[in-house]
Amino acid sequence: MSREPDTQSDEGVKCPYCGLVVTDLSEYGECVSYWGHQGDDPVELDCEGCDETFYVREEVERTWHSFKSNSSERRIR
Repeated sequence: MSREPDTQSDEGVKCPYCGLVVTDLSEYGECVSYWGHQGDDPVELDCEGCDETFYVREEVERTWHSFKSNSSERRIR
């Protein structure tokens, strides 16, 4: 399945039918991966608001911030 999403949300999984946004994804562990590898393999979900079935594709973006250390801080190697 490779098509553009009907709905995109930064807050959580959003149902493309009724718009319900699920922010507590603890019950939807199959939608969340540590490295974001599920983008190629969408997961089928049933909306708890309208009972429609839809697919979720996870997209992960990471940002790292670096800063100079103080000499008094502990160094990790």
